Amino acid sequence: MSADAQFLSPYTPRAELIEMFDGDSEFVDSLAAQFTAQCLTALHDIHEALNAGDVAGVSRAAHALKGSVGYFDPGTGHAMVEAIERIPSAEVERLPALVRALELRIDRLRRHLCAEFWPSGGFHSHH
Repeated sequence: MSADAQFLSPYTPRAELIEMFDGDSEFVDSLAAQFTAQCLTALHDIHEALNAGDVAGVSRAAHALKGSVGYFDPGTGHAMVEAIERIPSAEVERLPALVRALELRIDRLRRHLCAEFWPSGGFHSHH
């Protein structure tokens, strides 16, 4: 584990999510499948807006991702998305680095979800 990794919050375990949604494991599984499939589109939208210099577009795309990240990665991931969504105009030059860090975190989260929710490899979309 890297020195930085010790400061990263853990992902929400599947069992905790099922408890959060009153035992509805099918809903939790579908939520994970939807997030796993759609988070790449959201990251693409963030990149498109960033490349166009559209800070408001970056903020909108980050906002669209924030809720679902909050279920699975309520600490570190959610804070990263929120930092991108709410970046002050004086700090816009930090956006590319923040987006790259978020991409890495989302990639790890997707791999984690695939391993926890579909350990036998049952989910095959984009991973």
